[in-house]
Amino acid sequence: MARQGNSPRHTSARQVSKYLARYVEAYRREHQRFVQEPPAGGGFPSLDISPYLHTRQLHGYLARDGVAIADYSWQPDDTWAISGGPALIVDMAESRTPPEILALHQPGEHVGLYRIVSQHAIPRHVWSGQLPKPTATHVIGGGDFEITVSEYPLSWRELLAILTFGATEIVDLQLPTSMGPFWTPRIVRDLGFATADRQHQRFFHYLELLPHMDTAAWDVRSIWARVHVDVLRDFATAVGRAERGREGEISFTGSGLHFVYRPADRLTALETAIREFESLLAAADTTDEAVYHEFIRTHPVMLDVYATAYSKPQLVYPAGESPLGKAYVEPDFILLYPDNTYRLVELEKPRDQVTTRSGQPRAEVTHAAFQIGEWRDYILNHYELLKAKFPHISSSMRSTIVIGRTRGGADVERRASLVRQTYKVDDVWTYDDILRRARKALSQLALLNSSSEPT
Repeated sequence: MARQGNSPRHTSARQVSKYLARYVEAYRREHQRFVQEPPAGGGFPSLDISPYLHTRQLHGYLARDGVAIADYSWQPDDTWAISGGPALIVDMAESRTPPEILALHQPGEHVGLYRIVSQHAIPRHVWSGQLPKPTATHVIGGGDFEITVSEYPLSWRELLAILTFGATEIVDLQLPTSMGPFWTPRIVRDLGFATADRQHQRFFHYLELLPHMDTAAWDVRSIWARVHVDVLRDFATAVGRAERGREGEISFTGSGLHFVYRPADRLTALETAIREFESLLAAADTTDEAVYHEFIRTHPVMLDVYATAYSKPQLVYPAGESPLGKAYVEPDFILLYPDNTYRLVELEKPRDQVTTRSGQPRAEVTHAAFQIGEWRDYILNHYELLKAKFPHISSSMRSTIVIGRTRGGADVERRASLVRQTYKVDDVWTYDDILRRARKALSQLALLNSSSEPT
């Protein structure tokens, strides 16, 4: 049947699935270029900034006038819909929350759940999140990577309401329109949706909402340009998530739950911190590590601009379970990255050296490595006490000792390598390494900031 007038030709499940397969390949190549050291690449850290880098399965949902692309590859603890979230809980004016769930929490207690109330009846199929039978489905791949795209006889608004149990009918997502530019989606990251009775729930590691169904939006010839912009955007988002800590988000221009992170403020903060850290190193090479700990606690961007820094979290032993009779152990810092990995950091004095002249590890290094061993032992044996605040830390933690200054060139790195191999510590940094890493991050933030879309 011929198209009427000049209306655009609509895409299909087949075209979208093929596009996504090509897009994922191109995205991974572009990310690899970004993380390669200059001059071959941009020197960005090799962070898992997007599920497009690792996911084994993507789901595409095509409505008549819009698309949703979902990734479910990462899920929090099974109890996320009861405590921890982050999640939007869809409810009615007369609450449907069971008494046994209400009894679990104290009034005013923050449990990572945000109750949103519908002023209208929610249809049964929306409340249950039950999609109708698709009119067409196309699958690409299998085994290590599979893309499934299905078409539904629904409007985009109806589709999103079902996927979120009616939340998108309550919260205004300010969705883009088909008259806007291509590839400026609304993106949901690490956010769950559940009904108040907890009978129905979905957690999206990633959900991309796009209003364009015309085939031009899904032309593979545009991918090469799009991936560069998208990788920049996702690195900028990683910086924003480091500043805010772990939380679910719906990212776009607006307010409340809805925002776009702009790296300009973090750029300014890092510039200031670098200048002050340079002065501190120049004037106080013999200063106790407590001074440096307080500086980094106040300026966590110095330690890692892409991580959320937790200063001196107390890891408390259950009664009688410490192997050394301690009440708790206390890392100097635990760093949480946007890809849900961790780094344990122990600070020593800038004046301390890694090894003696004969190449033997100094007592300060031995002490630091032993402390890291204590932290690892605690985390592996008492993960149940940590998983609410630090989910998956038991399977994704690196360790770092910060000690001394960089004097002696390559010999310093050789000695640090000996320590890493001897004590199974992942990294040994000097305080000059921290400064060098921060300067590198500053140049990266400048690039991200220059690429930001003005609001």
